[in-house]
Amino acid sequence: MNTIGERLKNAREKKKMKQSDVATLLGKNQTTIAAMENNRSTNAFQTLAELCKILDVSADWILYGTEERGAPPVKEELNEEGQKLLEQYKAFLIENYPRKKYKEVGNL
Repeated sequence: MNTIGERLKNAREKKKMKQSDVATLLGKNQTTIAAMENNRSTNAFQTLAELCKILDVSADWILYGTEERGAPPVKEELNEEGQKLLEQYKAFLIENYPRKKYKEVGNL
């Protein structure tokens, strides 16, 4: 899997989702997802954060093909300020990307 499109397709298939499922979640057409998977579209970069969340993969894996899947583990050595920032970021994600909207499609 050398291209972004190939990795997107692989991640989608591992989630047992159809192109139309991903398209619905992103508010895009199925043809847009097909173009992204066939490396005919730059929309992957515009919607990368949403794709990573839906497909449960990291941006590094999509962009560079590293074997790590999902978010990297959080280091326990975070100081108090780091922990506070992490909690604020989690709250931001929950507020702006609620999981309930993703439960409508596929195996999420």
